[in-house]
Amino acid sequence: MTTLWRLIVDPIRGAIPLWKVALLYSIVGGGVLSVAMQLAGPTDPVALRVFGLVALSYAAYVTLAAFRCAGNGVPPRLARFVRIAAALSLFMLPLFAYLIVTGRVTFAT
Repeated sequence: MTTLWRLIVDPIRGAIPLWKVALLYSIVGGGVLSVAMQLAGPTDPVALRVFGLVALSYAAYVTLAAFRCAGNGVPPRLARFVRIAAALSLFMLPLFAYLIVTGRVTFAT
């Protein structure tokens, strides 16, 4: 298995510590995605919706990874807290996706 493939799949399998998910995927990955969106600077409403859906998809990936890796190297109470927070986030993501697709939430200033 290649290194790139493992970087993508291991968090979903729950094979890495929670701190790596928080640091590498949430903070660094979210920052890279945010910078890429700022550099692209789309002004078209359709492009803004697409970027919003890409960001939500990445958020769902990171949230699922946090849920799966919650038991790796953290106390049981913290693992339970992370899993509850991740489950609540995953329930809310479809609502935000609907709001973005229907145009009720805009990213234009």
